[in-house]
Amino acid sequence: MFVFMTSHGSEEHEWIVQLGDLTLTQITPDDLVAAYDDAGIRWRVSVVSACYSGGYAEVLAAPTSLVITAARADRNSFGCGADADLTYFGRAYFAEAMAQTPDFVKAFEIARTHISEREKLDDFDASEPQIRSAPPIEQQLAAWRSTLRLRPQR
Repeated sequence: MFVFMTSHGSEEHEWIVQLGDLTLTQITPDDLVAAYDDAGIRWRVSVVSACYSGGYAEVLAAPTSLVITAARADRNSFGCGADADLTYFGRAYFAEAMAQTPDFVKAFEIARTHISEREKLDDFDASEPQIRSAPPIEQQLAAWRSTLRLRPQR
């Protein structure tokens, strides 16, 4: 299962969930693991784009999981203003890196470089996106990629 979450994150590593004035329960890394476990989802790719999202990395890490976060546990990520279509991370990972490769890990490496360059250009403290992976999930993803029919790049 591939799950992409984007929102605001807190220093307490809670996922900010809000719908207008409706008060909703915030989502912690443990909540997400419990949801995966309760649903019986073994193979997991979790991409978490928020400030402090690195707090999800260690909790979600497992041999059957790939975890990618937009920032270190103690860092902000950037580009989440109301006028932005995508955050710095979202643009670098999905619009740029995933357009170059179907490999989630390789795309992360490409995106991390783009993000670092942009943050330096904008004189921001580095967000330091995080990744946690293991051989079992990488083997599973390689098997999945071998079934893809990719269009030639233009």
